[in-house]
Amino acid sequence: MNRFKQSLLIASLVLLLFTSVGTAKTVVNYWLWLDDPTDQTVQELVQEYNAQNPDVEVVIETIPLANYYDQLLMAISGGGGPDAARFKDWWLGAFYDADLLEDLNPFIHNWDGKDDVVPNLWNTGVIPGEEGIYMMPHQYITFYLYYRADWFAEAGLEPRSPLTTFWKPPKLSPILPTTVMDSACGGAEREARTSGWRLW
Repeated sequence: MNRFKQSLLIASLVLLLFTSVGTAKTVVNYWLWLDDPTDQTVQELVQEYNAQNPDVEVVIETIPLANYYDQLLMAISGGGGPDAARFKDWWLGAFYDADLLEDLNPFIHNWDGKDDVVPNLWNTGVIPGEEGIYMMPHQYITFYLYYRADWFAEAGLEPRSPLTTFWKPPKLSPILPTTVMDSACGGAEREARTSGWRLW
């Protein structure tokens, strides 16, 4: 995640969820995991934000991803936990069913920065069948498709043509290892089913 996106996330969470009252300082506790534990970007952004907004103090707590989901769910279920937290879109269903999420639509509607978000990314925080938005977009990842040119040539497939020629298991299966075929042709579909409505 680049510096601008992380800054947008932290600022938007603060602006959306909290406003200062009188001269009292608003403290916002924010939980997150770091993909790179040595990365100081978030800490630097928080320090910068706090310096620019003396009536707000963002306090971050970093938790290893391996423990993050269980610790977050347990803390919020017990009435504690953070004011805001980094979140994965496929966790929404479980937290929503437990009535642990807040609809952000009223806050987003009054937020001047909402138009800076790519419109389609709001869908990452939507639960099918519900009208609310329950998560701020915080990350945009582009996936790349790598292929073996010699395998494609042997199967008579042209990778530069539309991808309709790629998803041809009968053509690929004689030359691709079973594990590759399972990942390429079945893995994504199976992941989509188990995640319910995870976006790809």
